[in-house]
Amino acid sequence: MNPALGCHKLLIQYQGGDWEAFDILFGEKFTSLLQCVIKETRLILDEMEAEGIVQQAFLKVCVKIKTYRGQTDGEAWSWIRTIARNKWRDFLRQKKRYEQRLVSLNDEFCVRRLIMFDDHAVDRIDWLESFVATLTIRERQILELMQDGVSQTIIAAQFGLCLPRITQIKQSIKKKAQKFEKQTL
Repeated sequence: MNPALGCHKLLIQYQGGDWEAFDILFGEKFTSLLQCVIKETRLILDEMEAEGIVQQAFLKVCVKIKTYRGQTDGEAWSWIRTIARNKWRDFLRQKKRYEQRLVSLNDEFCVRRLIMFDDHAVDRIDWLESFVATLTIRERQILELMQDGVSQTIIAAQFGLCLPRITQIKQSIKKKAQKFEKQTL
């Protein structure tokens, strides 16, 4: 069955203010558009990501409906697919930038944590990874925020703790680092 059939009529009705037409369009065309996105992205996206992109594409159809000027079902379907294509391209670009940023932040974060404890520790990344593994989740989160330059006041507010408690956790992290250093020598 051609996924384009009926798209133009439904878009025109929706353009005229008929929300029921949009509901029908969404219900009838969601699966077809999802299959198109999965096929066009060549399985780079998992199914949940693809579904999110299709939902965003239909939301964009709502926003841009006044700009629709198609005359046929084929043009309507192409318009919808173009919106979805732009959404998945944007998503993949953002995902790639995010992954690159994570890699660089992770490297930078490790070095910054090393420097916090010892100016000569740049050669001891294995030590740092082992040490960080001994910290509690909250201590790791606070250490990461401190290394990112977040003030203790903001950290306290973010975790719902008082400022003296954040200072205490910071001191605890330093003591653990010193103790861990002695044990590993």
